[in-house]
Amino acid sequence: MLVKKLEEKSILLVIKPHIHQELSELTVSETRHIRIVKQDILDQINCNVYDLMKISDAMITDYSSIGFDYMLLNRPIGYTIDDIEQYTIGFSVSNPLDYMPGMKMRKVDDLVKFINSVALNEDSYIEERKELKDRLYTYQDGNNSKRLLKLLGLV
Repeated sequence: MLVKKLEEKSILLVIKPHIHQELSELTVSETRHIRIVKQDILDQINCNVYDLMKISDAMITDYSSIGFDYMLLNRPIGYTIDDIEQYTIGFSVSNPLDYMPGMKMRKVDDLVKFINSVALNEDSYIEERKELKDRLYTYQDGNNSKRLLKLLGLV
């Protein structure tokens, strides 16, 4: 079903596993529309995950903090939460769903819905992302490095 939707919408799903993820746990195979980009490939081309983020149309993540980084790009984010009840590491906030301004996905059908919404350029979470961004980030003007240099007395 997923591969069919990707083909139907001419979408390339790039999967970048976490650098410490056990790759034997990855249960998806590469196809014409699904590519797995491992860290060693990025290292070979002097690229990092932020470079991938800059050229992507949307992101699918779990509870990783990279979702907060991606939120600054103001593009759709889908959150896989199928294991939220079993997540044993713990969260730094009492209700983590309040910090996930995007579609919450528990099953493959939800993932297909997210992919379809991205393909149709539908984004129901623009306001939710803006509200969270405004609550979390005082500065969003691209001048944080200048502020840091000034704070350190280097300019």
